[in-house]
This record gives sequence, structure tokens and C-alpha cells, in this order.
Amino acid sequence: MITFTAATLILPTLLVYILLPKAGIIIHSKYLKISLSWFIGLVSITFFAFILSIILSFFTTSVLYRSVIASDVLLFFALIILHKDVADIIKRFLNKVRDKKLIRWKDLVFISFFLFFSFSFFYPHLAINDEKIYRSPIFWDLHWHVPIMQTFVFGDNFPPVNESLSGVPMTYHFFGDLVFAMYESIGLNIVTSINFISSLAFFFLLITIVGFVQELFPSKNAGFIAAVLTIFSSSGHFLYYFDNISGQSIYEIAGNILNNTSHPWYASFIGENPLYSGVIFNLFYFVEERHMIFAVIFLIICLWFIDKRDKIPNKTLAVIGCLIGAFFLWHIYVTIMLIAALVFVLIFDSKKKQTLLILIFSLIFISGQYAYLKNAASSE
Repeated sequence: MITFTAATLILPTLLVYILLPKAGIIIHSKYLKISLSWFIGLVSITFFAFILSIILSFFTTSVLYRSVIASDVLLFFALIILHKDVADIIKRFLNKVRDKKLIRWKDLVFISFFLFFSFSFFYPHLAINDEKIYRSPIFWDLHWHVPIMQTFVFGDNFPPVNESLSGVPMTYHFFGDLVFAMYESIGLNIVTSINFISSLAFFFLLITIVGFVQELFPSKNAGFIAAVLTIFSSSGHFLYYFDNISGQSIYEIAGNILNNTSHPWYASFIGENPLYSGVIFNLFYFVEERHMIFAVIFLIICLWFIDKRDKIPNKTLAVIGCLIGAFFLWHIYVTIMLIAALVFVLIFDSKKKQTLLILIFSLIFISGQYAYLKNAASSE
């Protein structure tokens, strides 16, 4: 279980990390390069496993498990072919460890905090005990996602059909559930899979923010500040809590914080409205809508690609367009929003050739998936 989980996580990330400079994508921030490698690797292996599962569904069972293992094996052989690059990465890593230049202590503090916060934030909201699943109030639509995941893992639901409505193809943002299902299929239980991937994705979201800001200014410190502000929803709302407890000593305040047992989601409400003042405008939105973590990373990375498109080879821009199009089944509306942004940039910016390349290949890839959905709906 641990071996397959580690392989599914590390192998695609390492392969993309090696291929980025070969494809002419030069990233100065190591944080953005690592997060970009992880995200492209995740999108790629998920899409490949999805296509392979559809093909295998005509011949065998347990297709998602077989597809993930086959993907890992192919990635392993690809890295064997690139063994010199792998050896070079390992050598540089060991040299930095030996010279104590791998990471600065200040960076290590921030990265450790981001990792600790990400896992601490998500794990309390979903747990399993005595074969019973418990969720917090904020994760209210868990019951919608579990059937989708289980149809992938145990039902060989490929090509995916709606888990509730007979004859209707699965459409909206189901690739997020497919990722959870992939890790469940190779040995994690459903709760561990959801918690692990959600926490890891949010950690990489914070790393992406650090790297993106560092690329723009460049300033790593500004990136860390931006990530911390993300955790606090860029809001000083928490100051009102201290304003309401005037007259208490610092020791009383600290004791009340440590002994507090009320659910933080309810404490996050401003006034009486939990929708517009609670869930949407703070991090609990990501607990409920976990697929949106991938969407935000996607948007940040695409914004960086659009900004740097004149420095990227045309062939690579075509591949980037395909990757953007591949996000269609992750989140239809976010992808449509990005296509609209590309059209806007095409109209008003001077780098029209590069923008058009990305746009054309995105639309080609989206059209193929749309045709698949239309065909699936009509065939049923």
C-alpha cells in the first residue's frame, strides 16, 4: 500500500520535474517548479488512468487499480530511460545536504508550518472509527462524493455514468473524486485517501502561491506572506474576537483558546448568515468544496503560463493547451472561465500567436471531451 501510494505520488512529479527544462520551461523559483511538477504530474496520471480504465473496462474488472499500477510501471520505465537525469537530481540533492544548503532555516520553518497546518486543518473534519465514518458539519455533501468514488473503485464505472440517475453520463468535476478513488484503489481506505490528498493539495496550493509571488516580484518573503494571508483569508476579522474579550489577561485569553471546544466553522460566521459570511469567505470553503483546491492551483499555474508564454517554445505551448483542456472534466466552469480569459488576452494583448496556440489546443482537447459526453448521453 505505502509503496504504491508513494510511487503514484512521486513518479509523475519526478518525471515532470525532469521534463520541464527539456521542454523549454524555465522556472526560477524552486517552489513553483516543485508545485508545478506535482500538479502537471497529477493531472497527467489521472487523465491517463481514466482513459486506460475505459479501455480495460471492456476486457476485465478492477480496472482503476490496474490502470494506476500500469501508469506507475510506465512512469518507472520512463525514469529508467532518463536515469542520467534522475542520477543528476539525486547527486545535486545530496551535495546540498552535505553542504547544508538544501534549505534555509527560515524557509524550513514556513514549509513545516504549511505542512503541519494543511494536515491539521483537514483531518479533524473526517474520521473513521469502528468501521464508521464521521464527518464535521462543514463537510455536509460527503454523501454525494462517496458513491462516486466507490463506483470507480468497486463498480468499474467506466465510462463514468451518473451514480444516481440511470442513463446520464457523469459530468461535473468528478475528476477530483477520481483522484481520491485512485489512491483508495491502491490500498488506502476512503477516509485516509480523502484526507491525505486534500491536505497534500492544500499544502501544494500554499507552495504554489509562494513560488508564483517569488516569480513575479521576485521576493520569497513576499510569497511566504501571501501564503500566510491565504490561511487567514487575507482578513483581519480575527481581531474582532479579541475586541470582544477586553478585560481578560493574556493568560486567560490563552487558556480560553486552548480549552475552546466550539466548532471553528460556527465561530467564523459574521452575524447570522453562514453562507455569505462563513463558508464562502474563509478556508472552510475548501473543506466542503475540496475539488476547488485543484482549481485554484490550476488558475495560478495557468496565469503564470500566460504571463511567460512568449518565453516558451511553440510546441510546449501546444502541450500546455492540451493540459488546460484536460482540466475540463476536473471542473467545467473553471476551464470555461480560463478559456474566456485567453480570448480576452488574445484580443487585447500583442502576443497573439502564443495565445492562439494555447487557445486552439485547449479547445481541441475540450471538444474531444465534450463529444465524449454527448456520445455517452445519446448512447444511453
